[in-house]
Amino acid sequence: MVGGNQLFHLRPGFGNGVFAAEPAEQSPGKGGFDAVGQAFLAELEEALAQSHRAYTKAVDLYKSGNSGFTNVADAQMSYLTYSNQLIAAKGTAITSLITLYKALGGGTDTAGTPVSYYE
Repeated sequence: MVGGNQLFHLRPGFGNGVFAAEPAEQSPGKGGFDAVGQAFLAELEEALAQSHRAYTKAVDLYKSGNSGFTNVADAQMSYLTYSNQLIAAKGTAITSLITLYKALGGGTDTAGTPVSYYE
């Protein structure tokens, strides 16, 4: 049951950029999304760095004649896939925080009408 002053945290779910809310006392680590979400992004950044190193190595092997171009193309595709996943995860995290902000009443005045910051 949701009610009172119960605090919820966001955590990544299912590996496809979907985030789930869970009560704070059940959240792993110190900060729910802060801890889990940052760890998730850090893992993606590490995978991106590793795939970039693999791509660089594949290019070096191709230039020296020790490997075919297919390995270069595969390594580049892997690198671009991880890059897209990282960008999508960061975008989902930002969108989720904006949605949470709006759900808590952010971006509206006391009458509930949207506030324009560009007037």
